[in-house]
Amino acid sequence: MKKVWALITALALMLALAVGASAAVPKKPSEFAYAYDYDGSVLSSSTLDTIAQYGAALEDATGIQAVAVVVDFLDGQDPADYATDLINTWGHRPEGRKQRRGRAARARRP
Repeated sequence: MKKVWALITALALMLALAVGASAAVPKKPSEFAYAYDYDGSVLSSSTLDTIAQYGAALEDATGIQAVAVVVDFLDGQDPADYATDLINTWGHRPEGRKQRRGRAARARRP
C-alpha cells in the first residue's frame, strides 16, 4: 500500500511541477480513471489513452494504482503538500474492484 501512495504522490508532484496544480483539491471523481485533466486542454485524447494503457499494465503487473491529475495552478502551495491533500481527499480505489479499461477520463473543472 505504501508503494501505491508513493507512486501517486510522485505522479501528482511531477504533474504539479510540469503543468501546475490548483490549490483547491477537486472532489473525488465518481468513476475511476488513470488520468484526469481538470484543465481540459493539457492532455490530448491519445495521451489519455496511453496513460490508461500504462496505468492498467502497471496495476495488472504490480497491483500499484497510479493516477495522473492535471489541474490549473498551485497558487503558491507546495507541490508535495498538494499531492498529500489530493491523496487524503480521494483515498484509493478499493481492493478487488476491477480497474477501468479503455480511455482515461477527461474531467472538467468542478
